[in-house]
Amino acid sequence: MLTSHHIDGQLTLKLTGELTIYEARELFEQLTPYAAHSGKVVIDLAQVTAMDTSCVQVLMAFKKIRIEQGCELVHHSGAVVDALGKLGLVGWFHDPIVLSSSQ
Repeated sequence: MLTSHHIDGQLTLKLTGELTIYEARELFEQLTPYAAHSGKVVIDLAQVTAMDTSCVQVLMAFKKIRIEQGCELVHHSGAVVDALGKLGLVGWFHDPIVLSSSQ
């Protein structure tokens, strides 16, 4: 579900697969260690195939915790755009919606 890599001091977290209520606890547990990262965190959503409210809430909480250090969501999959749109939260994250190149 989550892989990470550092490039030039930036931490990129790549989320893959379904992000539903069944994965919400695991997503929370996987993101928690990165909350204290001193640099910017980028979350790549290109490979997310499904997303529901529970995982949107986990991402919202992570983004709030990271407000000072920075957190950006990138390469939104169609499933992510759909979930954020249905919830009226497209603008809440303040990240430009850029679909992954595979969309």
